[in-house]
This record gives sequence, C-alpha cells and structure tokens, in this order.
Amino acid sequence: MKVFYAFCRIVDDVADDLRTPVEERREILLIHRRSVREETVGESPVAALLRQVVSDYRARPEDVEAVVDGMLTDLEIKRFPDFSALEHYCHLAASAVGLVSLRIFGCCDDSCDEFARRLGVGLQLVNILRDVGEDYAERGRIYLPEDVRGKMGCDERLFAESVERAMRGESPPPEMVALLASEAQRARDYLCGVEQLMPSRCAGFLKAPLLMRAVYSRLLDKIEKREFNVFVGRCRLDRWEKLALLLRFLITGR
Repeated sequence: MKVFYAFCRIVDDVADDLRTPVEERREILLIHRRSVREETVGESPVAALLRQVVSDYRARPEDVEAVVDGMLTDLEIKRFPDFSALEHYCHLAASAVGLVSLRIFGCCDDSCDEFARRLGVGLQLVNILRDVGEDYAERGRIYLPEDVRGKMGCDERLFAESVERAMRGESPPPEMVALLASEAQRARDYLCGVEQLMPSRCAGFLKAPLLMRAVYSRLLDKIEKREFNVFVGRCRLDRWEKLALLLRFLITGR
C-alpha cells in the first residue's frame, strides 16, 4: 500500500502543479501511465516496485492506469455536462484506487468490485462537495453537473457570487445551498448500504474502506452543519474527531 500510495501521490502532484505547463504535465503523466506495464524512460522511483506489487497481488494494470487517466481528465476537463460524465470521472479518480487497494488487502477476485466502485464514487462526491469553493476560486473547476446546476438556477456567476459573499462573511445564495444539499444527498445515497455489496468472506479485508466511509459520512455531517458554506475554507475533521470515529468503528464496525 505504501508503494501504491506513493505512486498515486506522485501523479496527483504532477496534475496539480500549476507552475508547469499543461502540455508538459500531460507528457509526464503519460510516462507514468506507460510505466505501469513496462520500464519507461523517465518513470518514477517507485515504478519498478509498483509493477511488482501489481504482479504479486494480481491487481489489474488497467485499474492503475485509470488512476492516471483521472489526473489526465483534470488537465483537460473543467466542467461535466451531466452526472453520467461525473460518475465516470469519480470512477477514475477514486473507484480505481479502491479496486487496486482491494487486491492488496486480499480480495483476489472481482467479487468486491461493485463495492469498490460504489464506495469510490461516494467518497469522491464528498471530496467534490467539500472543495467546491477551492476548486472554483483556485483552479476554475466546477465538478457539479451542468444539467443539475441549470435546473436549480446555479449558473457560473452564482459561484463567483458565493466566493465574494464568503469573503464578506456571508452565506451562499439559497439556490447554491439547495444545489449543494441535493449533491450531499446523492453522496449519502452512494455511501449508505455499501456493506451489502461486500461478500461476508471478504469482511476481514475491508475494514479500512469501511472506516473511510465512516470518516466521509462525518465530513458530510459537518458540511451540513455548516449549512453548506463550502466557500470559507475546507471542512476537516480534527484529531479528536478522527480518534472518536476510530474507537466507535472498533466497537461497532460502523
């Protein structure tokens, strides 16, 4: 997991390096993508170790490549027309990470794949919700689907207005709050009940993903308590909240 996480961290840092031109970042990411299957000039220091991990744990190379594809998407796409397009992005950005991780945890077949896909989408939707303000203000990105935004009267000017209102210490406009609330419910729908997709024989392998589900569910609670003002800084759990969640999870498994 350390090797796989290091690879994910490397490609994520490349995608987010705003000091480097987009074309150069794309070329670097394509090198990292090729290195998943074969030795490649310019590959990362962990590439050889990653190939060994993929082989030893029978992970699918295409799932690791999908992680890089998610980063490439971030370079090219700053808007998503509908939820279908966003869901595909969530698969690349998060579900693919879960699919590889499950093999490392010990799930040696595809029986847990749907669990990983659904949980990954839910986790990524929480990330998107939490970072709405930062993504728009710093990167010009809006991940919330355009068709839903249109139906709820949230054009791009409303995002700029929400940032400005946050700088004045004011809450987002009601239309924005309603949009964010609807997307929070969508995230909850993905997170709730994922354990039902988990074969009982794999329960021992999946404690870490279920703990992540608990953490992200708590993040959703905090965002809701903040009345969806995600334009005033990233919502986080402090150390004591994380410890409390861990203890609860150890006792109840939820």
